Amino acid sequence: MDLRKIIMYFTLQERERRAYGRYEIERKRMESLTDRELHDLYIRLKSTYEYKKTFFTFVGVTFFVSIVSGIWKSFYQFLQNTFTLYAKQTNSLEITKLIWELSFFLVGIFLVVIFVSFIIYLKNLYSIYKQLLLVEEVRDNKKKTIIKE
Repeated sequence: MDLRKIIMYFTLQERERRAYGRYEIERKRMESLTDRELHDLYIRLKSTYEYKKTFFTFVGVTFFVSIVSGIWKSFYQFLQNTFTLYAKQTNSLEITKLIWELSFFLVGIFLVVIFVSFIIYLKNLYSIYKQLLLVEEVRDNKKKTIIKE
């Protein structure tokens, strides 16, 4: 491959060009659908979008309330008490240090998984919303052409 093409692949101009190409392909596909198929697609996209948005709001509010109510502080105190009890029983500083490191590593992995899941979910929601807007645009254009005729 040409080095120029590789470098240009990551530029904003090239990304916009590829995005427009995908838009044109998707638009032509939707324009080729019958009115009934387009309406069915609209209903499915709208219901999926609303469901995912509602679910996301529910999970976000639940997470926020759990932070505000101090559940995380209680969880931390529980872990601290458990590790303190274990350290008293083992009488080994190395084992206690290893347990703390392992617990922080697992909590870190847990937070990374939640964050990545959150990002993937939002990208999926964004994609559905883009398709929904495109379906609405195609439906509006079809209505305008019917009215003109």
